[in-house]
Amino acid sequence: MNFSLSKKLENYVSEQVDSGSFNNASEVVRDALRLHEEYQLKLQALRYDVQLGVSSIRAGRISRATPGEIIEKAKARRG
Repeated sequence: MNFSLSKKLENYVSEQVDSGSFNNASEVVRDALRLHEEYQLKLQALRYDVQLGVSSIRAGRISRATPGEIIEKAKARRG
């Protein structure tokens, strides 16, 4: 597979290799793609949750919890 990077991204990849964080450019690209995949999965989950919320509102299921209570409940779920 071949692809092109802008000069700015080429410089960034080189800096990462030169800093010792990665052994070569392929490692930098693989790590970037892994992080991008994680981001996309989180974004997909967030969109799903938003859609559930919209559906709940449309069905009349509305929480009276305060924003602080909602945040605390979310933190508790994450463990």
